[in-house]
Amino acid sequence: MLAIVSAAASGPLSARFRLTLDPRRTVLRFVAMEFRILGPLQVLQDGTAVEPGSPKQRALLLNLLIHHGQVVSRDRLIEDLWAGSPPSTGLGVLQNYISQLRKALGAGVVVTRGQGYALEVEPAAVDS
Repeated sequence: MLAIVSAAASGPLSARFRLTLDPRRTVLRFVAMEFRILGPLQVLQDGTAVEPGSPKQRALLLNLLIHHGQVVSRDRLIEDLWAGSPPSTGLGVLQNYISQLRKALGAGVVVTRGQGYALEVEPAAVDS
């Protein structure tokens, strides 16, 4: 069972499954993620609203959603978040925002790829 879960955890489906350990057994539980970007940004996990955080974190998530399936460079995200005038600590703040999004959305949804980040969700999870 663990080999199958490990293999699934490396691809986009990892955003839709979560491994739950129970002392008596190992359970693979389906987690439905839904991102609504037509209208106000909404994130639902198993039908329950998830708060993606501050306005900048929401802007970061929206940027990744618009480009879902693609890597967005750190430089591009910093440029977009601060409209061309980032603070000197922009990279550190971006990394903190990414960390907070990972906590809110769960493991495997926001991934690091080279010098950027990508959102790995099924296309059907985004209402675009």
